Amino acid sequence: MKFQILLISNFKKILIDFFLFYLRTAARIQLFKIQPKIIALTGSVGKTSLCNAVFAVLKDRFKCKQSIKANSETGIPLDILDLHLKDYSLLNWLYITLLIPWKLLTNWQKYDYYIVELGVDDPFPPKNIGYLLSFIYPNISIFLNVAPVHTMQFEKLISADKKFKSVQNKHKFLLKAIAQEKGKLLLL
Repeated sequence: MKFQILLISNFKKILIDFFLFYLRTAARIQLFKIQPKIIALTGSVGKTSLCNAVFAVLKDRFKCKQSIKANSETGIPLDILDLHLKDYSLLNWLYITLLIPWKLLTNWQKYDYYIVELGVDDPFPPKNIGYLLSFIYPNISIFLNVAPVHTMQFEKLISADKKFKSVQNKHKFLLKAIAQEKGKLLLL
């Protein structure tokens, strides 16, 4: 029984990794075709408001595309391809998977700027900034701020033997880890 669970778990991981590779590759191809300048922004609070503000400033002088409800490892590639899920059912994911090659062949809509939010939900791939930067190559990077958001996921970085003198010290450690992860956007 344990072997079957392990086998299913490994198969699921391989399938997810393949699908993420497929999405990432398709997004790279689409961006290569269009060659927009990319404005990428991250932060714990205010990403969408800033994204809207940047779009409002640029849209009258340039052709712009803004990521809409897309700041993740699957949302951003789908947004780049102009594909949006109706729901997260397996059937809808299968439909999207089959539609991607067609979109790559037929979608030649040009824009000068792609304004995208980069969400960081975890210190490890695929939900970290490093993963997103494997297919998003920003020309302009904006790092807004750090707040205690997603600290639970960043607690994975705390080893079992690590002890903090106070809750505030643990909080500072987690905020620093979040800042370091989001700050990778500026190291390009």
